[in-house]
Amino acid sequence: MYPTPLLISFAFVVFLFYRRFRLRRRQGSLPLPPGPSGLPLIGNLWDIPSEYPWLTYAKWSATYGDIIYLDTPGSPTIILNSAEATTELLEKRSGNYSDRPEMHMMFLAGWDFSLAFMRYSDYWRMHRRIFHQYFQPRALPSYYPAQLKATSVLLRQLLQSPDNLFQHVRHHAGSIIMKTVYGYDVEPDGDHFVNLVDQAMISVRLGMANGAFLVDLLPMLKNLPDWFPGARFKRLAQRWREHVEEMREEPFQFAAESVVSTA
Repeated sequence: MYPTPLLISFAFVVFLFYRRFRLRRRQGSLPLPPGPSGLPLIGNLWDIPSEYPWLTYAKWSATYGDIIYLDTPGSPTIILNSAEATTELLEKRSGNYSDRPEMHMMFLAGWDFSLAFMRYSDYWRMHRRIFHQYFQPRALPSYYPAQLKATSVLLRQLLQSPDNLFQHVRHHAGSIIMKTVYGYDVEPDGDHFVNLVDQAMISVRLGMANGAFLVDLLPMLKNLPDWFPGARFKRLAQRWREHVEEMREEPFQFAAESVVSTA
């Protein structure tokens, strides 16, 4: 019987060969955007930083231009590093680029409900229509009172403690969102619901890093039991899922109880 880590490593190598073979066949002789040279098999996997990746992307842009190609196993990556390139491809040619890759770690962490992570489908279009109904330009004036109130609080906070700029801006954004969506007035210091959002967003910051989790390259790993050697990512995803569910459910329960109490 071969040890489990050896079998996983072998499966990963076989997967890399298979993916690269399929990618080469699809690409044919079509040119790719420039980018940093990678290593055999793993390509640019080790070149992608898990912390503050935009700083590295900006540095690469000075060498390779506004559109950069990274050879990442499982899902080649294109980086758009300017407003012009982003507008040209994602707005003017949005029909070609409306879909999203499968983000398996994010789904394990409970973010499959989010419009931002859904694949392009009828289900996505339904959610997009609902979102557009309440946040199209004609609907925005109804949110001005919440924005003005939150901005007044922000200005007062900046006057009293300008060194806490980052905290005040987060509070400002959270105040507008919570008032608009749930009718909830955020506490000025240490609000419980804002803390729930901060806790849940840790999974987004860490889980979306390209190549950070092997399950995004080998989706079959999501079927491993939690106790299986090498399945630490599943236990981590379960902790993240608990935070995400708290972020979703508690503000909703507050809003539901508020509606009942005022009926």
